[in-house]
Amino acid sequence: MEPSQYEVPATLKNGTEIVIRAIRPDDSGALRDQFVKHLSTESVRLRFHGLRRAPSETEAFRLTNIDFVDQVALVATPRHNPKELIGVARYIVDDDGPRHELAEVAFLVLDEYQGKGIGSLLLKHLAILAQIRGIQELRADVLADNQAMLRVIEQSGFPTRRSTSFGVVRLVLSIAQDTVTPA
Repeated sequence: MEPSQYEVPATLKNGTEIVIRAIRPDDSGALRDQFVKHLSTESVRLRFHGLRRAPSETEAFRLTNIDFVDQVALVATPRHNPKELIGVARYIVDDDGPRHELAEVAFLVLDEYQGKGIGSLLLKHLAILAQIRGIQELRADVLADNQAMLRVIEQSGFPTRRSTSFGVVRLVLSIAQDTVTPA
């Protein structure tokens, strides 16, 4: 399947049906207006490692118009409302890595949907697309007090290396095809 056309149904822990799909240019408005504005200050701090305003129209355009080669982004939407973004995750290939085998990942889930398994599902599907691309490792820099995100990554089923510096935990997940299958 072409990464820009990726779309799969999924079910959350509580039985809610969602769709995990590739981000699209027409998600720009929802990303800017609906998604980021409905996050608590704490969720913004944990994701962006500080305070941040909602993305401008130009930034939202850049975040939703991607190449699906060096950058891949997925969104989670309720099955019954595909225009509502409840989670977003992306990876960006690290150009400094050997043969482009490393990518940085980031996740953001609306507060009311946190703890329901969306982050885990987004990670699983990002890993699938990364493996197809030949990426061997995913790297996440997570604030040490972001226990929920640390759990998502550490319970992913992928072998993980961990280091901490100045309150930021760097987790590197080995997603090579011959490693452990994700949970």
